[in-house]
Amino acid sequence: TLPAAGSRVRQGQVVLEGITKESYGTVSRLGKLFGKRVVLFDDQAGGRDGFFDPKDPDTIYLNRQASRPHLVVFGHELLHSLKQDSPQIYAQLESAIRGQLKDKAVETFQEDYGQVEGATEEIVADIVGNRMAEEQFWADVFGKMDAPAAKRLAMAVVSAVQKAKAVVARMTGFKTDELIKDLDAVREAAVSAMRKYAGSRFRAAQAMQREEQAAPTAPEAT
Repeated sequence: TLPAAGSRVRQGQVVLEGITKESYGTVSRLGKLFGKRVVLFDDQAGGRDGFFDPKDPDTIYLNRQASRPHLVVFGHELLHSLKQDSPQIYAQLESAIRGQLKDKAVETFQEDYGQVEGATEEIVADIVGNRMAEEQFWADVFGKMDAPAAKRLAMAVVSAVQKAKAVVARMTGFKTDELIKDLDAVREAAVSAMRKYAGSRFRAAQAMQREEQAAPTAPEAT
């Protein structure tokens, strides 16, 4: 059973925060909005906080013990999913972020993380991941939709993100924001991309909801 309060484990200089029942509920709810399942795995060796498998495109994997807020890691992996599901939306977002990168931003990123394959995509994923912990980001993504259901959804998501702030405040997100010249412009581009992506995934999200309603009640994540 997931705990109400997260456990903390130190691995060398890194502190890993255990996912809580509340945090899992938040990322699961967000995942469903995009037709994605969130599956937990165990890796306290500090290998990776999460991953997205292109061969299993409707699932986002999160480490129970993560070095960054699970909400932020979820956003990072969701960006990789967006690129596969909606390459045109991704291309527009990457172009907007490329235009806001400081000089030698990619080189700085690789100095911090090593020679990462697809460094630009990783930068975009980091930046989007950081936005996931911002209440206003979700209010802007869903609140500006015309449908009353979308507005109700925005309120529910913002409330869930507010409740997760205590955990987010104890940990740091990705340092990649420091590579951006105008973070407000990047945030606006990310809002637009996520709004389009959510719209494109509406049918998948509805199908997942129908499947869950038809299936027997599943045991709580452990």
